[in-house]
Amino acid sequence: MKNDSASTTTKEEILRASMRLFYEKGYRRTSFQDICREAHVYRGTIYYYYKEKSELRRDALVEHFRRCFRLAKEYCKDEQGAVFFSHYIQWYKFLHDPNSRRFIVEYFEDEPIYQKEKGLPQCYALVSALAYRPFINPDEIQSLSFASVYGYIGGMLRLVDADPSAYTAEDLFYECLSAIVKLWDLDPSVIEKIRSVVDPCIQRLPKDRIDLTSL
Repeated sequence: MKNDSASTTTKEEILRASMRLFYEKGYRRTSFQDICREAHVYRGTIYYYYKEKSELRRDALVEHFRRCFRLAKEYCKDEQGAVFFSHYIQWYKFLHDPNSRRFIVEYFEDEPIYQKEKGLPQCYALVSALAYRPFINPDEIQSLSFASVYGYIGGMLRLVDADPSAYTAEDLFYECLSAIVKLWDLDPSVIEKIRSVVDPCIQRLPKDRIDLTSL
């Protein structure tokens, strides 16, 4: 009988090793052989959990979002507010951590078109359901509306990547929030409601708490 505990640990170590490599070398330059060496496992062990490297990127994205959310919850006790605050933290990491920025930009370059079943859109849909539920039923948002926001964010990421010093995390967070409110036809008052929760959290969060050494 398979030891589920050991199995889980092995999968987690494969993911941790992959995230280290994605961060240090970049997703495209990381091979399965690299991951085998880093995680100290055979190739067949990786294939047992991950048939494609893109599946590892998907789980790396999920863990990246979870880490930002865990930090956000330390400074924002409101669950919904913490989701929005985690978006700010993601933007801060994107601006100030070139390796993390490369990982996200490469994703959008490889997946420029919104496809619901892909890694980042899956995360995006889940986060949207958590964050915007009080303002709109995410199940009622058409795929085209999701695709419009996905395309907008992808464009913003490319602009920022070209000149990160020209932006602040606050500006990017609220710019994207405003775009979502318009594209999803939400009440503009949503922005002020979210700002009233997120702005104090931004002031409370010591910037050295944001990890700029890993995904």
